[in-house]
Amino acid sequence: SKIIKSRIDGRIMNRDLNGARGIYLRALVDTPWLRENLDLCIC
Repeated sequence: SKIIKSRIDGRIMNRDLNGARGIYLRALVDTPWLRENLDLCIC
């Protein structure tokens, strides 16, 4: 698999792991309870 490198701090991460992390974070933000209780705004 491929790797990605951060432009900001040079960290290296497996592309598949980064994709899974993004899906997980998106699921947390899309949780209705979080939206209602934390007043999150997705722009």
